Amino acid sequence: MSSLRPRVVYTAGVFDLLHSGHIQTLKQSRALGDLLVVGVLTDLGAAAYKPKPPVYNEHARLEIIRSLSFVDVALLQAGTDPSDNLRALVTLGMRPEIMTHGNDWTELREGNETLSQLGVELVLLQNIPNLSTSRVRARLEEEGRARVEVTFKEAEPDPLLKALP
Repeated sequence: MSSLRPRVVYTAGVFDLLHSGHIQTLKQSRALGDLLVVGVLTDLGAAAYKPKPPVYNEHARLEIIRSLSFVDVALLQAGTDPSDNLRALVTLGMRPEIMTHGNDWTELREGNETLSQLGVELVLLQNIPNLSTSRVRARLEEEGRARVEVTFKEAEPDPLLKALP
């Protein structure tokens, strides 16, 4: 760790049909700090701005993100606004210094005021051109592959968050 307090980086997304663009964004985010916290949008949160519901439900997507060695903490995020999660992390003594997002957005849809209030820097990361879950999904649908339904039971809270006072 670079100092007595770890440099916390926060990022969030739907992370459906995990692909190399997701991995690149997560690894780049992790490289900016000592601790990577990932918000996985809930099914309702994803439905608020995506044209189709995720293939994998929120619990499956959360479990997949938690399994990545370069992700330190993963938790559900109710929508595109990360404010509740950011404030909860501050309460736990894990104030993010940076929030990352792909450069397909120039700012967050919601929560920019919270970033400013908490002093969290928004860093936009370069997306891989022509790679997105929507494109992967469209190609699978073109090829006639059936919609995949995976159900996971409700995920347990992240063990690292459980251990904090």
